[in-house]
Amino acid sequence: MLGLLGAVGVGCSPYVQRGEVLYQDGRYIEAAEMFELTEARLAASTAEVRAEYGLYRGLTYLRLDDLKNARQWLAYAYTMDHGNPDLLDKVERTMLGRGWNELEHRSNPAGVASTPEAAAKVAQTEPAASPRTAPEANGRRSVAPE
Repeated sequence: MLGLLGAVGVGCSPYVQRGEVLYQDGRYIEAAEMFELTEARLAASTAEVRAEYGLYRGLTYLRLDDLKNARQWLAYAYTMDHGNPDLLDKVERTMLGRGWNELEHRSNPAGVASTPEAAAKVAQTEPAASPRTAPEANGRRSVAPE
């Protein structure tokens, strides 16, 4: 386990690292809760931490079948990385691409796919799409939509 912690999230914040480890262990509900509880820290975090946070939060939502929030956070990570391609490493960028492709396949089984760029533009124009505030919080400790 110690080796995994050393190999995971070398440059990221402890709260992102903890959520990433929970994600990697398949503990998606706990990871989602960790990300939700630490979201307020994003404003004071570095761009690298915000990009990694968006990636792993988006992938976590994808595993929980919350495709709307998965799209929001993966688009957030893409936007962060697109502005500065050094924020995510090669492995994380590959994970982002694969996550996006899975999301598109699951969201649009007919094959009508959108690009991360298009989703990021939509997210910027929708007032409720700001990842700095919890999207549609239901006041419960569950991440399942109502």
